[in-house]
Amino acid sequence: MSEAKVNRKAAIVLGAGQFPKAPALDRTGFSSSAEDFISYLLDEQLFSLPKANLLNLFDSAASPGEQLEQLCDFLDRFQNQSDEEVNDIVLYYVGHGGFVGMNKEFFLAIAATKEGLQGSTAIRTGDLSSALRDHAGRARKYLILDCCFAASAFAQFQDTGL
Repeated sequence: MSEAKVNRKAAIVLGAGQFPKAPALDRTGFSSSAEDFISYLLDEQLFSLPKANLLNLFDSAASPGEQLEQLCDFLDRFQNQSDEEVNDIVLYYVGHGGFVGMNKEFFLAIAATKEGLQGSTAIRTGDLSSALRDHAGRARKYLILDCCFAASAFAQFQDTGL
């Protein structure tokens, strides 16, 4: 295995600091956290991530489905090109976590999240877990969920064999 493949890494940043359809969720601290984490990832003296290996969806107005599709396409790019295959994937989410539906499924709020319709306008952790399982190959996955009730996501990720 070449040295270039041994140290290949990618990162995905999700979440929001402003929630236009759920203004009670707005928090300026989320934006600061996302900006600081992205700076850390790209800093050549710290994590040293190539900018092309960062998918930044923080504050994206895209729907949950669109964001998951972008995430899958981003991951597929690395899995389909052996010279760009990644060994490590860091997923960082900062925002609000909550529960929806009779099964109390855990969700991650994004800029498109609408109050009262979180189940269809936020990213469900089950869907995120499936996307990572199906599109991240055998890469190691590091999940950082900076939100309330983050430990509740564990069951969803554990069940899918991540």
